[in-house]
Amino acid sequence: MRRRIVMLRIGARHEARIRAWIVAGVCATISLATPCASGDESASPLASAVAALRSEDLATRRDAAYELASLAATIGTSENSEPIVAALVAALDDRDNQVWMQSVQALARLGPLASPATDRLIQDLGDRDDQKRYRSAFALGQIGADAVEPLIRVLREGPSSSQGSAAEAIGWMGAEGAAATA
Repeated sequence: MRRRIVMLRIGARHEARIRAWIVAGVCATISLATPCASGDESASPLASAVAALRSEDLATRRDAAYELASLAATIGTSENSEPIVAALVAALDDRDNQVWMQSVQALARLGPLASPATDRLIQDLGDRDDQKRYRSAFALGQIGADAVEPLIRVLREGPSSSQGSAAEAIGWMGAEGAAATA
């Protein structure tokens, strides 16, 4: 039986993601028991989104950050999360607020797996933008134990503009944060 896949040309920025979804769908259709090897990393929606986060095109970066924020809960191990966290940390330097916000949201959803982002998120605790301070504090709170010591350093030695957000981050940790400050 001859199968034919027709791909609508929506635009270059979506082509890799669509191709990855089609490959994944075809693989799932062919056999649920046999993993499908596509031969390239673009078959993974996570890998596609990480690559797209470095795009020159703003809409592509926004879509990629949103995709990573949506897929963050599916990442199971720190081994899988390392390249994703590195790409998200790099995206925190993006001048676009939507890319920044979705990247921080993805880091927050990764929780403790995002601990390599702690130092970069602490930098944003002193930002002039209230939303950046609030969202950075929330992400640090979701990271949990690995963020406690750097946050306590900010409380003791950091600028006053960062101290309130550091306290808020510890508050987001709940009992774990309370125990760390006792």
